Amino acid sequence: IYKVDVTCLVGDSIARRIEAGEEFTAYDEHDRYKFKTFEAGSYSYRILQQKVMENGERIAPVHSLMEKKAFYDSTLSMFNPTERRLINPHYYKTDISDELYDLKNEMTRRITEEIEKFRID
Repeated sequence: IYKVDVTCLVGDSIARRIEAGEEFTAYDEHDRYKFKTFEAGSYSYRILQQKVMENGERIAPVHSLMEKKAFYDSTLSMFNPTERRLINPHYYKTDISDELYDLKNEMTRRITEEIEKFRID
């Protein structure tokens, strides 16, 4: 059963910890007082980011509709039933790495700065 999704930059500190099977803590992005620590050796992981294009060419395999449905059904079955229910579902834990969080904030700051400086003459 899936417990958490952690979005991170390739090779950043939490990605390296997870890929090495080390202890890591996932924090709720909206409430840093909500967190879960995963002990070393107590979890498995799956990298979700896959290269799709290379040199302008599609390199990802093409899947039939039935293959896509089977993948969806398989993935959905890995979530806790309390997270799958439509009425009052439990919140599924997600986190982003500190490096990605900082990058997101820096990009937002730069875009906001550009917008504030923009003038039409």
